[in-house]
Amino acid sequence: ALDRTPTQLDVLADAGVVDAGGRGLLVLLDTLAATLTGHAPRRAVYLPSKKTAPRGPAAQASPRFEVMYLLSECDAENVEKLRARLDELGDSVAIA
Repeated sequence: ALDRTPTQLDVLADAGVVDAGGRGLLVLLDTLAATLTGHAPRRAVYLPSKKTAPRGPAAQASPRFEVMYLLSECDAENVEKLRARLDELGDSVAIA
């Protein structure tokens, strides 16, 4: 379904990208699955578009997507595993 989003919205097709909200949801669900089961589903790798969108100060400063959730009852070793996995997915990961 995510791969079809550029055919569903002209703005996504023009930018050469998939829906960021849909992609963010997959990241969240895959991370949850990996945390609970130790195994994450295999997914396609979505690379940034080679097309360049007009950039202004706001576009340069904002992240592509943000996911936040509360993690409880997790030991330090598993927190570090989660941090390492999330670091592979983004350039601004914070776990407190």
